[in-house]
Amino acid sequence: MIKLSQRAWNNVLIVSMLMLITMFNFSANWLNGDTEQQSTYATLLPAGSTITTIVFEHKTLERIGQGWRVNPSLSRDVNLEQLANHWLHAELQLAATSLSSETMAAAMFVQVWVVGQKAPFAYQFFHLSDRYFVEFEQQLYQLYQPSYQMLILDQ
Repeated sequence: MIKLSQRAWNNVLIVSMLMLITMFNFSANWLNGDTEQQSTYATLLPAGSTITTIVFEHKTLERIGQGWRVNPSLSRDVNLEQLANHWLHAELQLAATSLSSETMAAAMFVQVWVVGQKAPFAYQFFHLSDRYFVEFEQQLYQLYQPSYQMLILDQ
């Protein structure tokens, strides 16, 4: 066996632990074949957002404590918690098409206020044949899921 001092053995131990930690960090890439699956979908709101208010053209959905209320009130029963969850988990794909000015004139405007943001997120929804499109942040997206009807409050 090699004769080393106590200090030298400590250094050998430290260096070997650092090499072992480095190997464990990179072993995930080796085992998974270096494939990172990136989602091709965008979301309406940043991950982990907390919605405080959603302003539709004729209705406003507001968070009150842990519940929700609508102003003016609805004539039918709607699961408001589920509506807010649909906004948090909606998926979009970048659209390759452009919309005509006639289609853009019939847009529905929605503003979503989120905790920690000074200004609301502004969205424009367009309907073209059987598809719905969303414009926000100067980009046009196609609504993938959920359906448009699950994101709005009916009159």
